[in-house]
Amino acid sequence: GASIADLVIGQYVGTSLYCLLVLQNVREAQGDSPGFTPQVGTSVGLLLGLISMGMLIWFIHHVATAIQAPTIITEVSHDLEEAIDRLFPERMSEESENEVDAEQPDVLKQQTFQEILSSVGKNNVTVPSHKEGYIEGIDGGSLISLALELNGVVELMCKPGDYITKEQILARIWFQDATETDLAHQEQTESVCNTVHRVIIIGHRRTPRQDVSYAALELVEIAVRALSPGINDPFTAMTCVDRLGGAMGRFAERPKPAQIRRDSDSIPRVLVTSADDFADVLTGSFGMIREYGFSSTAVSLKMLEALSGIASHASRPDHLKTILQEAEALKSAFEDHHIVQTDRIKFQQAFLRLTEKLEPGLQTT
Repeated sequence: GASIADLVIGQYVGTSLYCLLVLQNVREAQGDSPGFTPQVGTSVGLLLGLISMGMLIWFIHHVATAIQAPTIITEVSHDLEEAIDRLFPERMSEESENEVDAEQPDVLKQQTFQEILSSVGKNNVTVPSHKEGYIEGIDGGSLISLALELNGVVELMCKPGDYITKEQILARIWFQDATETDLAHQEQTESVCNTVHRVIIIGHRRTPRQDVSYAALELVEIAVRALSPGINDPFTAMTCVDRLGGAMGRFAERPKPAQIRRDSDSIPRVLVTSADDFADVLTGSFGMIREYGFSSTAVSLKMLEALSGIASHASRPDHLKTILQEAEALKSAFEDHHIVQTDRIKFQQAFLRLTEKLEPGLQTT
């Protein structure tokens, strides 16, 4: 959209400048001096004017198409799919699936973090934020390089998409303090803080570059606005649910990135304390649409259909459990609001089909 606008503006500016230059060479007849009109120049100017008029018509058509809901939904869904492919590039094979299923519980993960940090030492540098805003991106490679330089570990306390207030802790750097004086220690601390501030980009708004939740919430925002009483457009919301279901099905096939990032020698260097996963994105997106869309039978049935499609791609029991929990929450909200028996029967049939699809995977746990 922006490139087309730039092209049209450039065409108009270029045509205007060309016509002004040609106009300077047009002279009237004065006395013995004959008049002069550059025929080729005026012909080219006329041609450029016609081209500019055609480009204006093309631009108006493009804008009229670009602001339509289906076009916007398609572009936003592509952003979500690209974010998933960029942040979760590997598909889950059977081996990786078994490996992920064998992950330790959260308590043991926390103990593992503590063991890693205790092996480095008690000395650490706490890096506070120097401004407030949204985290737009984090350069993980630079954090690993920093940890290598200090022969320590970076404990990352934030993730892309978080809103950070001033002086909020961004990270802790654990390393053996080799400085001999307070001045040297202070200089080292300032150097570490400056490096982390360069690596963690804080801006005024969230971006889908490293924030898959925000990419999903852009679709949710369109759906929720469509379901508002002032607009009351369930068809747009249903289209958003379709796109969201397709993207989440792709997400369900991807393994969760490791929370312990290692260097080339497999030494732990960066500990990621929080990160968005499948459950966070699914409940955050479908939960918000459910909150505003449960009163619509068509939207509720479409959400069950989307959850069923996601279940076809999901293989991990925790993913299937999350899908079931979201479906049960939708069922509870729907049945509390709807009293028409026909609608309730349709919903119950769709819910039963979903649970039958989820049951084999849940029984293996």
